[in-house]
Amino acid sequence: MIRLILAWVSGRCRRRDEGVTRAAALFCLLLVLTSATVPAAAQVTAPAPPASPLPSASSTPGRADVDIASYDLNAHWDPVTNQIAGTAKITYRNETGDTLPEIWLKLYLNAFRDAQTQWMRESAGSHRGTSFDPDRPGWITLDRVRLEDTGEDVLPASIDPAATVLRVPLPAARAVAPGQSLRLDVAWTSQLPRVFARTGVAGDFVMAGQWYPKLAVYDRGAWDTEPWHAASEFFADFGAYTLALNVPSSYVTGATGTRDGTVNNPDGTTTHRFWADSVSDVAWTAWPEYRMVSRPVHAAGHTVELELLAPRSMSTGQDERFFVAAQRALDQLGTWFGPYPWPKLTLVVPPSVADGAGGMEYPMLVTLTEPNPAPFGLERGVREVEVVTIHEIAHQWVPLQVATNEGREAWLDEGFADYATMRVLAQMYPTDRTFLDLGPLRLGYEGIQRSQYILESVGEPLVKPSWEYDSFLAYASAVYAKGSLTFLSLERTVGEERFLAAMRGYFDQWRWRHPTTADLQRSLEAGTGSELAWFFQPLVFGTGTVEYRVSAATPRRATIERIGNVPYPVAVALTYDDGRTERIAWDGTGPMLTIDAPDGNLRRVQVDPDDAMLLEANMLDDGREVQPSPVPLLAVAARLLGLVQAALLAGVVG
Repeated sequence: MIRLILAWVSGRCRRRDEGVTRAAALFCLLLVLTSATVPAAAQVTAPAPPASPLPSASSTPGRADVDIASYDLNAHWDPVTNQIAGTAKITYRNETGDTLPEIWLKLYLNAFRDAQTQWMRESAGSHRGTSFDPDRPGWITLDRVRLEDTGEDVLPASIDPAATVLRVPLPAARAVAPGQSLRLDVAWTSQLPRVFARTGVAGDFVMAGQWYPKLAVYDRGAWDTEPWHAASEFFADFGAYTLALNVPSSYVTGATGTRDGTVNNPDGTTTHRFWADSVSDVAWTAWPEYRMVSRPVHAAGHTVELELLAPRSMSTGQDERFFVAAQRALDQLGTWFGPYPWPKLTLVVPPSVADGAGGMEYPMLVTLTEPNPAPFGLERGVREVEVVTIHEIAHQWVPLQVATNEGREAWLDEGFADYATMRVLAQMYPTDRTFLDLGPLRLGYEGIQRSQYILESVGEPLVKPSWEYDSFLAYASAVYAKGSLTFLSLERTVGEERFLAAMRGYFDQWRWRHPTTADLQRSLEAGTGSELAWFFQPLVFGTGTVEYRVSAATPRRATIERIGNVPYPVAVALTYDDGRTERIAWDGTGPMLTIDAPDGNLRRVQVDPDDAMLLEANMLDDGREVQPSPVPLLAVAARLLGLVQAALLAGVVG
């Protein structure tokens, strides 16, 4: 969810984001700050958890091998009360080796019951720049939970109305043995809040996310019983879904899955039917003011139907931005990590009054952001539409094919999504302007991640439950910025071709399953043929820092120091007076490397000439001219000019 980046800017500057242009200008200010040196922290390395046995690889991205949690859902929307009356047949198949005497249900909407829930206390009633309306809360109430075959009532007699997770004991004779299935008959009522934290209503606009009772995941010998936290997302098993959605006939709808017909009812409502295989969730949206545009696109050898739901008020001239970004994302990501496995993808653009519903991923459906209008078409130079679209589509691979635990190891999906976004953007635009391209104002998405990382998350461990970070900013900068730079650093360190092949192997091994960071490490080691503990232990599991500098340089000798506590293999480039260049590889062990040039004609020394060490905080002392030239002074002048321009645009001065 790329909007976290804009929220981060707002948090750093103690002001609400006032549009993408101003946010981009503030990022220009942040880039100037990258000259600050961040001291190396004492290394604290946490032991990696044991890796799980690798499952057998799937040859192509098709249906999940086994439907673990499947749902036949019926939803009746009441636009007067903003409530969903829901029923479902839920089938759970126990593919573990354990007999399960209980199940657990996730009741996410209860997080919005009032201002005193755990979620609300953690968030202080705010999420990505929008505030909770206590007069329009959300909740979910279970009306019936029965065993379908016998009719036995298993609904607990006492339920905490604010609970987001619920234990449901089963009769002793109905414990679910390995290989057996349990089928539930469930009824509930969901109250949607004023649009907030990805779900809710705004006038007659509806975005229904996490709107039904969901089975928790049983994995590695335990149920996922953690309550829902503000700095956390979701975790679910795969299954087959059907949805029968009943709304007023004037509403245009969209949902996870493929359309399966409509029925017009005598009461002025229409029932819209959808189905999907191998998905972990179902979300839907409805609004009379949507316009719908469909387009088939070719992506990585497959045809995918794109369906755009956008406000009628949005210019049709903007549609192409969404379609182009979506097609490029599906094609590039499918080529690198395996084809998109479903026949359709719905692109939802919420109206500006429902901004809190944007920037979120669901299986086969993503919510995006409406372009901010600007004169002379300048909004096209601010690539928020492209960035958000690509980022959310990247989530169709993680966690929506490779289902990592988004709460306990959020970097595996958010870090991957932003890494993938940087790669796709680099195929579309010059890398120095993948986020902003307004004349002299240019900004790359990688530069944004670097700025956020340097200011907030140097030395922050990645393998950490989301709710244990000290603040929302610490969480966001770690899992998004450091997470994406971690993937990109690994790619540049081991080589792009080897890394992408190893990542494809990771996807083939873990598609439709639940890997951890340790499983990722083992897959990458197998795919690259390299031992990677030197990287994962200090930089992913631990709090290590990467820092080098050229401490001295003369025509006859150069000295490079490692002042960080992680020995990171690095290249050193030497340039001589006669134009010759030479590269020396240093494994980083030891505190110092001395390089002699007997001929006395050394002109420049550069550590990490390929910018592989993206987790290094201060790159400005990585190079040194033996004979000072005016070029650095010109660079400083240009940087200061950029600072003045950004300050003026942001309204910081003048």
